[in-house]
Amino acid sequence: MRAGSKRWAIVAGIAAILVAVLLAMSHRPSAGPGAVKITFLGYTNAPNNSSLFAVFSVSNLTGHGIRWWGDWVEIEGESSRTANVVNPALPGYNVYPGLRAGASVTLAVGDPFHAPETGRWRYTMEFHRYSLGMRWFDFAARHQLPFKLGPITLVDPQRIFSQTNRVTVTSEWLTN
Repeated sequence: MRAGSKRWAIVAGIAAILVAVLLAMSHRPSAGPGAVKITFLGYTNAPNNSSLFAVFSVSNLTGHGIRWWGDWVEIEGESSRTANVVNPALPGYNVYPGLRAGASVTLAVGDPFHAPETGRWRYTMEFHRYSLGMRWFDFAARHQLPFKLGPITLVDPQRIFSQTNRVTVTSEWLTN
């Protein structure tokens, strides 16, 4: 093997080790309750139909970025989660899943009841800290890159998606 090739192999090995160390050190639990806030702003109708939508503001009050990982609607008295209804003409249809520290986003979520039905419901979202490991996971998944390089684990999905790394935020109960 030539001397130049050996040097590049050593540099690549050191770089891989540094990346692994940085990813391991960047693992911190997500923010506690109250660090992400969902505020009900009011109701609106979509311009292209008569469905009722609740408009929410979601604010990241943490000191770090977070990643929106899931959302659903809960209907009072039912144990199952319901998918939220969205409309491309209303805010929140194409929202980037990452939310920087101090940032907020406006979302419209469809009311799960249709007249004459009534009931209480609320909107729930799940977030993860948008750590370097989570960013690599997103990048690697989007570009079909490996999570491991030989014996070096660049990102461990089980560790990232652990229950201890999640923050679940729920709106107030709404009555239509």
